[in-house]
Amino acid sequence: MFSGEKRIDRKIKRLNALRAEYEDQIKDLEKQLKEEKISKERYERLVALTREKVDKIIAQVKDLRQKRENM
Repeated sequence: MFSGEKRIDRKIKRLNALRAEYEDQIKDLEKQLKEEKISKERYERLVALTREKVDKIIAQVKDLRQKRENM
């Protein structure tokens, strides 16, 4: 069984990987916008949604790190 700290470390690692995927999606959207494959309105909407997800993940990671420090 995993200890509390190891479990938190695994969650942080998983969340950071997910955050990196979302940031890659934003870069892909920027590329598509430059190549004129999507409209500016669609780009702005998708980027806003993706950034909201990234912000939530950052908050979760921050909380988990604080929880790990308090153990």
